[in-house]
Amino acid sequence: MDVGRLTGAMLVLLALAGAGFYTAWWGGMIYFLNPDDAVRFTALAVALAFFLVVGFIGYVMYTTKPPKPYPHSKIVTEEEAAA
Repeated sequence: MDVGRLTGAMLVLLALAGAGFYTAWWGGMIYFLNPDDAVRFTALAVALAFFLVVGFIGYVMYTTKPPKPYPHSKIVTEEEAAA
């Protein structure tokens, strides 16, 4: 099995384990964890992920140089277009 397939299988198993843990936490099946904290944690994670994406987009927009115009492109005026 190659590394990509092994990594994919591990991610699937990790996702299933995480979903099971979160469901048990949210359902109150884990006695030492407060189910209300599961909802608060999820809201925090969603908000942080949103701000991470917005910050990354802003960073890329700030640091990316504008594209250079094509060398063969020329702005045609109305007079040139009419001729």
